[in-house]
This record gives sequence, structure tokens and C-alpha cells, in this order.
Amino acid sequence: MKKTMKLLSMALVLLSVFSWGMAKDENPKLENVYILTLDLEVMTLSIEGMDFWVDVQTKIEDEDSNKISLSDLSVGDKIEIWFDRLNLNDAGFSYASKIEID
Repeated sequence: MKKTMKLLSMALVLLSVFSWGMAKDENPKLENVYILTLDLEVMTLSIEGMDFWVDVQTKIEDEDSNKISLSDLSVGDKIEIWFDRLNLNDAGFSYASKIEID
């Protein structure tokens, strides 16, 4: 019985991970959110209720799908953000895999 429960628990964890997707665009996405804080020095941003970190691998685009950088974003910008809940930094921020300005 314990072995069955352990296998079931492992299966649920794997299902959760794969349901979030492996490709950047398949990660969970938040739409129509506004940047509340933006720290270019430590490469973080927040929206209401969530904080994110970015790196050079984060795909950041303007409304025409042109590549831009974090410094092109501003507090108050309306964005869509894809993120990885499992990839957290030391502060507990989720990794932003893709950001698009709306």
C-alpha cells in the first residue's frame, strides 16, 4: 500500500510538471497585467501578487514581436508573461521565460 501511494504521488508530481509545458511559450501565462515594480539592477519585476526574475534567456518582445530588452519596459506597461513556477530564485521569485508588451 505504501509503495502504491508513493508511486501515485510521484505520478502526480510528474503530471503537474508536464502540464506546465517544457517550451517557453507553453509555460503558464498571465495576460493583461501591469508592471508594478521593475528593478533593472537585479533583473526582477512584479505584477499584482507575483514577482518574477529574468535573465538573458528570457524572451522579451514589443507589441510587434520585435526583440527588446528589460530596460525597454517601464512600470505601468501592460504585459503578458509566461513563467516557470518551479524555477525560483533565492528570493522565491518565479522565472519569467517570456514577456510581451500588450
